[in-house]
Amino acid sequence: MPCTCDKTEATEHAYTCVMYRPRQYGKNAEMTALRMLDALEHGLVREAVQRDTRPTWHEWALHLANTVATRADCTRRQVGAVILDAQHRVISTGYNGYPAGRPGCLSAGACPRGTRSHTEIPKDAPYVGTSVVCEAIHAEENAILYARQDLRDCTLYSTQPPCPNCQRFIKGAGVMLVIWPGAEFGSPMQYWDPTTPFE
Repeated sequence: MPCTCDKTEATEHAYTCVMYRPRQYGKNAEMTALRMLDALEHGLVREAVQRDTRPTWHEWALHLANTVATRADCTRRQVGAVILDAQHRVISTGYNGYPAGRPGCLSAGACPRGTRSHTEIPKDAPYVGTSVVCEAIHAEENAILYARQDLRDCTLYSTQPPCPNCQRFIKGAGVMLVIWPGAEFGSPMQYWDPTTPFE
């Protein structure tokens, strides 16, 4: 069934139509939407109208997440997360750092991992289940914790792919989709439907 949106809107908006009007598209609405998003991000779908100079909603939200990350209180990694609802309104933001009111890693040198070199603890070493534990709350967790509404039908944007612990947290919150930048500059955005295994 064709998109019923105003034809002056960009083709990217058809993705939103499929995701948030599932009755029109049947039981495969989510898969249809994910395929459409994949096609959009890889440039396989051309917009019906000439694109204006504004960023897409995905680009805009990832820019916000990058700005949020600048508040991260960690010496090893700065991560930001933003949650948008179906109408692209900001629901919540979060960055990684110690719980509110406790001395932080970057600001107070309170994290034992933060005093170690990348040789002692590799950059992508696990944050849980290790001898040198990080007690910081991750950006995705903070964004979910401070959201003041049901997160079903919401999209979480992060500056990094979610770690296994955050994946569980995201699934539990009912977030519909997670999007983060590609590994290399200019590469396609990455995305994950939390109802499917993380790859």
